[in-house]
Parts: sequence; structure tokens; C-alpha cells
Amino acid sequence: MKYPIGCSTIAFAKFDLDTALEAIAGLGFSFIDLACIKGSAEHFNPLNKSRGEYQALNKKVRSHGLRVSTLNVNAGSFNDSKSRDEHSATVRAALDCGNVLGCACVTTKIGDAAEERYWEESANRSIGRIREIADYAATLKLKLSLEMPHTGTLAETLEQSIAFFKQTNHMATDVTLDTSHIYTTGADIREVARHFVGKLGHIHLRDANEKETHLVPGDGKIDFPFVYNMMVLAGFHRDYVVEIKFDEDKSLDDIKSELGRGLDEILPALKMAKKKKPEKK
Repeated sequence: MKYPIGCSTIAFAKFDLDTALEAIAGLGFSFIDLACIKGSAEHFNPLNKSRGEYQALNKKVRSHGLRVSTLNVNAGSFNDSKSRDEHSATVRAALDCGNVLGCACVTTKIGDAAEERYWEESANRSIGRIREIADYAATLKLKLSLEMPHTGTLAETLEQSIAFFKQTNHMATDVTLDTSHIYTTGADIREVARHFVGKLGHIHLRDANEKETHLVPGDGKIDFPFVYNMMVLAGFHRDYVVEIKFDEDKSLDDIKSELGRGLDEILPALKMAKKKKPEKK
């Protein structure tokens, strides 16, 4: 049985894409968040690929009964002088790929964190690039979805997130929320929902506590039913994706077991029924 929820391939960072797809499909997920994260979870790099290669990727994913919800891209940072060109080009290529795959958006971080006195300057450096890429996204009728609030970025607080999004001011941008980052940045999910009503494009689900941010739902302190209710009030109607990065020593079976446990926690929270397997007589 397939459930209307997705899984990020980040969970299978140390395995190849085929292994990840087989595992994700076997657990009952319907779609994936495709990790394009350089040096960490690079299941696909859209840069310098042909349309035919994008089509081959689509065929591979579809052969497992899945679709790609979004490409999660990180090849550097918009405000880093050394990596901004590669990151910008990779995000733009991801939009081309997403267009072929039928995605609604491409997600990316907005830029590396900066000291308060340099925040405005650093934010403007990122915003210039983001607006250029968003112009291109608009021609493809796609959204460039910006992850915020997010620790380690220019949007480490809700206030920074609101300011950055307001200054970006582009119709082709929306917001990707990550439940663990909302928790660790100390933001109030009610305020997040209120400020981004109608602007939410993608949701990453994982649990967190004061010490850890990559926990299976149910193992931390996040109230997922409450999160869901806030998202409904904010007009969110797109894809929820479980996004957990596991320790390197986790086996494939361990990862699948943990994700299955997370599904059991998340599906009721999102009001998605999961039928129990009939008991053997």
C-alpha cells in the first residue's frame, strides 16, 4: 500500500540511488525528495546533464512506483565567494531537471550564517542571486523554495526569515519548512504559519530535542499533530517529506526499520490512515 507522503533520499546517503529507491518504495512512500547535496548525499547532480539524462532519471524513479517531489540542492552557498557560482549553476540546472520530472519546486538554503553586523550585506549578496534564479524558475512555472528558518544560515531566527523573504520579494519563491529547524531555532510554529500563509511550498518532517536535530518522529519533542493543524491553517497543500540523516554505522535494514517506525508516528499525525496487517491465524 502506498501512503501520500514522501521520503528524502538523504536517509540513504551512503547507498546508491537504486538502493534508496527500492527501500523507499518498499516502505510504502509515494514520492521522494531527491538529495543533490555535494559531498554529503549526492544521489544526483543535475549540473551539465542533458535532457535525456533527466528523462532517464525520471524513468528510473517511476520504475519503482515513485515520483520526485522536489530536488534538494546544496553545492555551496549563494553568499560565499568561492562556491556561489557553482551553487547557483547547480540550482538553475535542478530547475531544468525539475521541469522534466514534473516537480513543483526546487529547494535550497538561502546562504551561510553571518554576524549580525554583516547580515544585511550578506543577505543582499544572496538575494541578488536568488532573484536571478527565481526569474528563470518563473519561466518554467516552478518555484524556488527557500529553507527557513534554518540553523547555520542567514535565517537562523524567524525574524531573519521574515526579513529575508520580504526583501527577496519574488513571485517564484516560496518557503520550505523543516520541523526540526523550527524547533532548534526556537521559533513558534504558530507564528511561522501566520507569517508564511499561502507561501509554504514544501515540508521536511523530522523530530528534534535540545541535543539532536535528526531524530525519527516520536523520538523527540515535536508535536506533529499540532504542526499539521498549523500547516492546514497556513494553506499548505503540497508534499510532506520525512527527511532524516542517519549515522554512518546504520545498516540498510536499520534505516528501513527506523523509517517504518517514523511512518507509524507521522501518518496518524497527518490524518493519513495506515491499515494494520491482518494477524496470522
